[in-house]
Amino acid sequence: MLQRVVAAMVAAQVSCGLAMAQPALYWTGTFEPGMQSFANAVSTDGSTVVGRGARSSPSGVYSEAFRWTVAGGREGLGNIPGATQPSSTAVSVSSDGSIILGMVDGSLQPASWTASGGWTALSGLGAGSRANGLSANGQVAVGELAPVQTGAFRWTQAGGPVNIGGWGATATSSDGSVVVGQEGEQAFRWTSATGRVNLPFYPGGVINRVNAVSLDGVYSAGYAYLGTSQLPTRWNQNGAAENLGDIPGGAVGGTVFGLNADGSIAVGTSAGPLGDEAFYWTEDAGMRGLRGYLTSLGMSGLENVRLSQATAVSADGRVVVGFGTSPDQPGIAQGFVVIVPAPASLAVLSLVGLRALRRRRARHA
Repeated sequence: MLQRVVAAMVAAQVSCGLAMAQPALYWTGTFEPGMQSFANAVSTDGSTVVGRGARSSPSGVYSEAFRWTVAGGREGLGNIPGATQPSSTAVSVSSDGSIILGMVDGSLQPASWTASGGWTALSGLGAGSRANGLSANGQVAVGELAPVQTGAFRWTQAGGPVNIGGWGATATSSDGSVVVGQEGEQAFRWTSATGRVNLPFYPGGVINRVNAVSLDGVYSAGYAYLGTSQLPTRWNQNGAAENLGDIPGGAVGGTVFGLNADGSIAVGTSAGPLGDEAFYWTEDAGMRGLRGYLTSLGMSGLENVRLSQATAVSADGRVVVGFGTSPDQPGIAQGFVVIVPAPASLAVLSLVGLRALRRRRARHA
């Protein structure tokens, strides 16, 4: 058993060709010079990044969904057959990157994409509905219903959409059993057993928003107001709220957009010393600006790099995606992919496991 556990740890660290002792920064690039791109989500295994990029046409600018991998770079995903409007975007992705959730036909129709089948509209969802989140196996999607009825939906491959109330759903847990979303200015957490349960405000606050849920469904995160300050906030499954703080040297204010598997790592944007800045938060170290964190890990050449917003993080917390600006296209937003070394707790756990395995082998030699 121990050997299998350690093997799984090692496999997780070397998966996708991303195992490295030093940090790395990649850019997803743009479809055309001077056009923006945004990385919206990353698969839980860290292998596949999805988002959208701008393109130009005689009738104007439109967006196209893309997927990106280290080995293959950026690949445009086009649009659904028979689309009357050009725009598409990718918003979420399954655990292994094989199923992508997005919006097609003018970014008005929820759909899923696979390499073998391309785009397929989600059954039962009319144009105007919006898809936001996908389960690990790609069989549960969540979002916002429109235009015939409104509310948060939980869609399954077998049963189509079910209206769970509220205004819209923003994310779901790995198995699709926990859904988070909004009803007006109030965030909620939903399960089939409890229904919608509002996430509490801070004392005196009247606004909060939830953008993410951990894969295990225990933690939800987004922001909540305390007075006039928008605080990056994490809620546990009992509703207790925790302010994740701010970037050292910056101002108060921020938002969480992504959580790792167990909610111990959060990413988002906060008011840093240079303006809006992507952050990387851990339970052990608190909040750090992502660029500053990379510098502390020994990465150089970041003087003209700006990482503005982190939108998602892989299950192990090692792959962070978002958007910012790079020296090759100053002032033009484009998607980034940051890879950091394994968190200290994982590295220690792996080392302990390897040592135990060696001792066990020695006893049986």
